[in-house]
Amino acid sequence: GTSVYSYNTANGNYIFGTNNTERLRILSSGGLTFNGDTAAANALDDYEEGSWTPGIKNNGDASGVAYSAQQGVYTKVGKLVTCIAYLALTDNGSVSGSVALSGLPFTVSDDLGSTSLEGGGQFTYQNHTSGTIYGSLKLICENNTTQAFFYHASSTAGAFSATQSSNIANNFDGRLIVHYFAA
Repeated sequence: GTSVYSYNTANGNYIFGTNNTERLRILSSGGLTFNGDTAAANALDDYEEGSWTPGIKNNGDASGVAYSAQQGVYTKVGKLVTCIAYLALTDNGSVSGSVALSGLPFTVSDDLGSTSLEGGGQFTYQNHTSGTIYGSLKLICENNTTQAFFYHASSTAGAFSATQSSNIANNFDGRLIVHYFAA
């Protein structure tokens, strides 16, 4: 038969196993490890679900931006954050420049030393854009911030350009998903 065991070790960890093999360890310092891994750096130490309020900024400024809908939910497992959102505008704002999604629920980490752009996503639905935009808008997260820049394919060859406020109509609406590591 299968043997199941659990015990509290001298260092305060609690261990669960089957067939005389460790399967889960609750670390006294917090977090869970699996299958005999005892490294605190590998411990699952966070799980969270919640809501957030997505917005947009033009050239870092939200002046004049008005919404008919701003809904967002997220799940965070360890450092990995997955966000989905719905945005609907009634006014795209009074400032020109590059457009960014604002209000991400956690600061984007700086894990890739050679770039400031880490993580990203895309619009799964978008309506009311202007200019030459091929396919769905992309999102690229900027480290040490809570924002992700809009990008779009500007040619059939796939060249990408920063999306400008002039590409987003006053009645723009869209649904999006974005993934990144939290700082």
